[in-house]
Amino acid sequence: MHLNKIKSFFLWLLLIFSSSGFFTPNYGEMPPDSSLYLKNPVYRFETKMYKLNKLRHPDIVMFGDSHIQSARWNELLGDFKIINRGIAGDGTEGMKHRLSDVIKLAPKIVIIEAGINDVYNWVGENIILSNFEYIIKTLKANKIKVIVNSIIFAGKRWGENWIKEHQPDLDVVKYNRERNKVVKKLNSKLKKICERNDAIFIDLNKRLSSGYFLKDEYTRDQLHLNAQGYKIWARELLRVLNKN
Repeated sequence: MHLNKIKSFFLWLLLIFSSSGFFTPNYGEMPPDSSLYLKNPVYRFETKMYKLNKLRHPDIVMFGDSHIQSARWNELLGDFKIINRGIAGDGTEGMKHRLSDVIKLAPKIVIIEAGINDVYNWVGENIILSNFEYIIKTLKANKIKVIVNSIIFAGKRWGENWIKEHQPDLDVVKYNRERNKVVKKLNSKLKKICERNDAIFIDLNKRLSSGYFLKDEYTRDQLHLNAQGYKIWARELLRVLNKN
């Protein structure tokens, strides 16, 4: 399937499901389309809405993709003033380009979760890690504490219906396992980046996954978390926040 057609599918998926990834056959790693995030209608809408914000100096900014956007963090975490800056479909490149908006909020802490969109877009691992390090270093340079959550695995049957229709020869479980192997490798390196830059790393996959897959009981669609998954995530965050 032609790559442009797959990218068109990605944008359609965002519109219909506010989803967080798409299913690309193995073209090998490639540099990101630096304008892809601008083609995301969710990105365009949310960044325009940010300009209307009147709040400043939150305790926490939640920063990332649909895993962040989908939750009511003020309710999950309780006694914190929180601003949500998650955008469905966003990757680390898009986050770099809206990082200044996060810094302008002057938060005490930024909590990051992202990367799965990059993995399913076949963005090169070095590019993903470079983007993460840039984001972390920039936040730290602005005297902001940083908590980075691991990239959350996809479920073993993520994208099954689409794959059956468009690429029936592709083994969906094998494909997602291979993508999640990339996630595992990235998380190992991301943890080291956090250690180098005095940022806190939380390995969510220890709690939410089995083997190389997000557990069925924690997901509503084989990628995004359900209420039980968010309950566990909030518990892990509170353990860290209550120590800092």
